[in-house]
Amino acid sequence: PRETFMLIRGEYDFTPRIYGFASADAEYDGIERLSIRTVPKAGAGYVIWSEDLDAKRQNFLKAEVGPGWVYQRYFGGEDNDYFTVAFGALAAYYLPYDSKFDWRFDYLPAVDDWANNYLLRNAASLTVPMFDPIAAKLTVVDEYNNLPAAGAAHNSLYITVGFSLLW
Repeated sequence: PRETFMLIRGEYDFTPRIYGFASADAEYDGIERLSIRTVPKAGAGYVIWSEDLDAKRQNFLKAEVGPGWVYQRYFGGEDNDYFTVAFGALAAYYLPYDSKFDWRFDYLPAVDDWANNYLLRNAASLTVPMFDPIAAKLTVVDEYNNLPAAGAAHNSLYITVGFSLLW
């Protein structure tokens, strides 16, 4: 595969607007010459806007910040790792026919060199249910790595279309 991405995330609500979160993700990317990138992080978030649609569905816009660590190992053995203050934003909006738009943005600058060592990630997806539990999904991911692997471009754009399982 050209790219594999995995994310696990948990949230705990302190108040209706303030929450804590912890997440970890891992990525393999043959085009970026990235053997593995992992980003564990935790922190606090604030719900800027929300709209409850029913007991299970909610539209929202959130912002969050917290400490994290970025580890990137490239093909050939070179690596780049640093502590970060992770800044993020995320949104979800339900559309007609139970379709859903999701968006996530991450700015991950190095604590000791924030202007010259950082990672920007921006992802948006549209999920359209087909028949339970299968949905069609369109995802657009744009990543900018300020210190990429030797011979790799700083920016990468991915567009994927596929099926997903809903539960």
